[in-house]
Amino acid sequence: MRPTLKQVLSISAVLSFFFALLFVWMAPIDLHAARSRTNTSHTLSTATLDGPDARLVQRQGIEIRIVAGDQHGVGSALAQELARQLGQRLPQSQIHISDAHIDDASSLPIVLIEITESNLSWTPIWSDAALTAEVVYASDGDLSWRGATSMIIGSEKPTVHSRGTILLTDSSRGLFSQFGYHRHIGTALGNEVYKMIESPLFDPPGS
Repeated sequence: MRPTLKQVLSISAVLSFFFALLFVWMAPIDLHAARSRTNTSHTLSTATLDGPDARLVQRQGIEIRIVAGDQHGVGSALAQELARQLGQRLPQSQIHISDAHIDDASSLPIVLIEITESNLSWTPIWSDAALTAEVVYASDGDLSWRGATSMIIGSEKPTVHSRGTILLTDSSRGLFSQFGYHRHIGTALGNEVYKMIESPLFDPPGS
């Protein structure tokens, strides 16, 4: 039995609606109408040498490097949120998002954020995440010590080295585009990174 024109039109309308919803959820649109339970925490250790200058970052600016693995959307949102938060204390012209190699030295104070573990599960109506990020700050632009057991400071000038770990978990229920959920997670990470490094950057111990 051949379908009638009315049946064909009805099926076409349903399919068109389904694919339109799929496009909205998958497209780079920050769509969300959800309840989220997001928890973040961090640990931080800081070592200083010879009375560091509390105004170093205000004068020189800051370089930010982000290693996000396959979580590019999360990394991009993290960078934007961190730059926005730093913009409360620095001109935007002094905040530099860099794609330089992870171990290259910098002429500026530098913050490296590396997402080392990530487990994101997304659907349009529920999403969960568990991420770990390692954060390293060096006022002298030298990251060569980051893999060492202790925070080695080889400089002879006033220096601040900090490193720590951020843990984030999230459970969201409701409507979220994939792009929107990645932005949600990246923004939460960026906010926690700022809370973590604000003191070493602008009020280091011993300054």
